[in-house]
Amino acid sequence: MHPKTIAFLNELAAVKWFANVGKPDTSANSAGTVFVSSWDDAVKYCTAQIYDDASLEASNQIGVHLQPHHKDEYQLWNNKIAEIKLRAEPLINKKRNEAIKENRAPKNLSIDPLNWDVVGICVALEYSDLYESEYYKKLAYWYLNGHFPCGWEGEVPEDFEGAFNVGKMIVF
Repeated sequence: MHPKTIAFLNELAAVKWFANVGKPDTSANSAGTVFVSSWDDAVKYCTAQIYDDASLEASNQIGVHLQPHHKDEYQLWNNKIAEIKLRAEPLINKKRNEAIKENRAPKNLSIDPLNWDVVGICVALEYSDLYESEYYKKLAYWYLNGHFPCGWEGEVPEDFEGAFNVGKMIVF
């Protein structure tokens, strides 16, 4: 596993998940971000088709870049995902359950978008020396800073490059 992936998972393990939901973030990372003010809204957005589309397209762009330019590395994709899931999924379950137990997240918060996000971030980090995903960098920022990235507003173009110019991440 890439050292950046290991470092991210270690940082994620140390963070108090969702400790800053509903709190303002005035960092440069908040530019172009839509903030929601309730878990009801966050859950609604994280289960919307457009969020799945945005995440899938961001992941596809990594693969689209790797296939013609880094074929050998691309062949490792499924193995990397399997390795990531072995380490990430127990962590995600633990952190989600802690957040629910400590009333920082609702009981109905599905594990699926959390798994999709964190595994996606890790895959992006695995290949970050070959392709940088702005989408996954933003997702990682929000998780590591105690927020919940939960949706996408705007278009999801087929070519996700530059998508932050036509859409915005939704965060609680």
